[in-house]
Amino acid sequence: MDVKKVAWGLGIFGGLAVIAFAAGSLIDERIAEEFYIGANSYATMYEIIGKMPAFIMLAVACGLAARYFFRVLHSIVFTVLAYAAMFVVSAINFKDLTDLITDSTLYSLAGCAVLGAVLAFVIGEATKGVAEERLSEYFKWAVAVAVAVVATGAITFVAKEIFSRARYADVQGGVAQFAPWYDFVRVDGGDSMPSGHTAFTAVLFMMMPLCGINPRFAGRENTVTVVSVIATVVTAFSRITDGHHYLSDVAAAAFIAVAVQTVVIFVMYGKTLDKFVFNRFFVPKRAEVKA
Repeated sequence: MDVKKVAWGLGIFGGLAVIAFAAGSLIDERIAEEFYIGANSYATMYEIIGKMPAFIMLAVACGLAARYFFRVLHSIVFTVLAYAAMFVVSAINFKDLTDLITDSTLYSLAGCAVLGAVLAFVIGEATKGVAEERLSEYFKWAVAVAVAVVATGAITFVAKEIFSRARYADVQGGVAQFAPWYDFVRVDGGDSMPSGHTAFTAVLFMMMPLCGINPRFAGRENTVTVVSVIATVVTAFSRITDGHHYLSDVAAAAFIAVAVQTVVIFVMYGKTLDKFVFNRFFVPKRAEVKA
């Protein structure tokens, strides 16, 4: 992994997010009025798939962790827990989709469980062929992904509770009044600031470390950056068109995700803190001796 490319990618996108946030703080209502078109198929599609990047990567991370626990640490307990986590994350990944298909909570959960089982099986089969000598590197990435996703989700949730901002769709519906994020006009059920879908799409930057692990991704840092930026912008725009979020909401979410990933990547892979020797705590001593 080229750390300079990672720094440039995260830094530039983070800077653009700050600029967009500043602009949104001034003209949120005007932007919302300009691009609001109400419920639409484009926004509905991204409401379903917007969070999938984070959940799919987390599910893959759980699958890799399960393989690592079983083949390297020989821990049945942790292996079972990791596989269980992979299934749960995989199932949650499809919740928005199953809710759209049926109004029944029972059927939605059943469909979610079936789709989750299929995805978990695919991930399990895909991770089965990972070479044992590379599992430690993949496990390190899995831990980094788990920390990034959980931290991003936690910060986003807390921020929603703090700001409790009304969505523009509610303003249009006459059940709330517009207020900039810095006015702290709390609304019951208000969860506009920041955008969870945008934050979870922006977690795609966690693909960066794979460029230094898997030969197939070697030197593809710029490609990961471009794909992450495009996916995040497209998701963010979809959330504005149906009135779920303002420009400042999606910009704040993107910045949160980028900030968290920057910290995680440089703590886990930076030159200074890499001397911390990650393997010391997870790889058996006999494996260190062989290395």
